[in-house]
Parts: sequence; C-alpha cells; structure tokens
Amino acid sequence: MLKSVFLITALFGLSQEGPETLMKIKNHLNTYNWDVQCWGENNVVQHREMEHEVCEKCMNEPVNPLMKGQSQAVPKMLGQKTSPSMQYTQHIPTNFQQFPASTYSLGYPYPNMVYSPFKTHYGKRAAGDMSENLEKFMENAAEFKDSVESKMSNLSCVLQSMGAIDADFKINRQMFTTDVWQMQDLTATDNLADPVWRSKMSTMWTDCIDMAESIPQALLDNNPVTRMMGPLARFMKFMMCKKMCTKHMCGAAQASRMMEKFHGAEMNFDASEFGAQDKYEKAMMVAMVMTDSKSPEMEFINHVFHGEM
Repeated sequence: MLKSVFLITALFGLSQEGPETLMKIKNHLNTYNWDVQCWGENNVVQHREMEHEVCEKCMNEPVNPLMKGQSQAVPKMLGQKTSPSMQYTQHIPTNFQQFPASTYSLGYPYPNMVYSPFKTHYGKRAAGDMSENLEKFMENAAEFKDSVESKMSNLSCVLQSMGAIDADFKINRQMFTTDVWQMQDLTATDNLADPVWRSKMSTMWTDCIDMAESIPQALLDNNPVTRMMGPLARFMKFMMCKKMCTKHMCGAAQASRMMEKFHGAEMNFDASEFGAQDKYEKAMMVAMVMTDSKSPEMEFINHVFHGEM
C-alpha cells in the first residue's frame, strides 16, 4: 500500500512539472542508457561519480585569472604559468579513474554554458525609463560575464584534475589514445573488448585533436563565442568533434550487435564492395539500407509503437 501511495505521489509530482523539466529528465535517462550500452554500466557509474566529486570540489575554487577578460590577453598570460594543473590535484579523489566523457556532454554542472542574450525582452519604454533600462541591462550583462567566467574556470579545473588538458590548456593526447583504455573494465561490453573498435575510436579522437589544434588562433579570437571560452576554446572544438565521433562509434557497435542478433545468418555477405572495412562499418551500412528501404506502412506502424506521439 505504501509503495502504491509513493508511486502515485511521484507520478503526480512529475505531472505538475513543465515540459522542459520532463524533457531534461528524458534526455538524461536516454544519455545514461546509451552510454551504458556502449561502455558498460559499472564504467559509466564509476565515471559519473568521480566526475561529480571533482566538479563539487572545483566549484569552490576562485575564478581562474586566465578566464577573465577577452581571449586576446590569454597568449600573453600563458607564459606566466599562473594556472598549473597541479593546483587542482587536491580535488582528485583517492580512487579516481579517468574515463571518457559522456557520449553527449560533459554532464553536471555544465548542461547549458551559453544562453541567448535576447531571452529577456524589455519592449518599448518611455524616454524617462531608458536610463533605468540601460542600468538594468548592464547589471544583467555583468552577471552574464561573471557567470561565463565562473563556468569556464570550473571547467578548466575539472579538465586539468581529470588529466584531459595540461597546465597550458593543451589536450592530453595520451589520455585519448592509450590511457583511456587502461582505466576501465574492457570486459564490460563486447565492443570495448574488441581492439578493432578501440583503435577506430582512438583514431577518430586523434583526428579531432588534430582538427582543434590546426584552427588558426585568429579564427577563435574573432568569434565572440569562442573568445568567451578563452584558452579552452580549442578543447571545446575538440569536444564537439569527439562527441560526434563517439556517438557514431557507439551507434555502430549497437548496430552490429542488433544485426547479429536479428539478421545474423541472412547478412552473411562481403560488404567490402560497398566500402565497408570492418563489421562496424558493415553494420552501419546495413542499418542505413534497411531504414531507407522501409515501406511507408511499416514506418507508420513502427512510429505508432515506438515513436513520439
């Protein structure tokens, strides 16, 4: 009886939440379940617990001076070594292990770093109210600036504590090529146990690092969004690429698993003539062909049972 009352109360509480809150919960659960299928639940749980602990400790740090002001000042300050990575070593848990970031995001506490400056609309005012509006806007602008600097400073602490970047904010290549595979249970999923899958993933991550490091500094400085990121701009570009590649490889691993489970015998053919170089590329090719060739009737039925209504 008590369980039923609790369940009804919980469902009633969820029903009173706005659609944005429910969508956040759904996205969080989808991300977690997707990561579990790719990395194994124990690996994901351990990574998120360590990530949360490091985040909590880094949030108590003062704002990193390299995050103040515009990025044009950053190259001059880097030589001063004002932010060595060792200053954050006290935040690393004793049982800390470094795992790859979530497939989709860095997670708590950085879900929405940049928001629209036009979210608040003041509308037309009388001439006498213009100075008051401007003063209020400048207060909001100052809060926005402080908020971005605080978030980027906390993020730099987390990344340096986890070993993703060094004291000069450069991406740690070794972490994404060799260390990452030594720091988790490779038996958790069949794709983690496969050296072919791990090699493809590391190659893609290395390509993302090369891409981020090859971006001209002027391109970052002339973009107001990347300029706000300061010395983390290149890492953020790397993260965008890394998440896309990780999503692709995790999807390929799941497609391969499903193909073997539901179409193993009938899909026993040489896919090299279609450009596939391994079973993961073959699985993605099969998935795309089967999805594209699905009849409208079957698409409709599938949407009724499994799609958003």
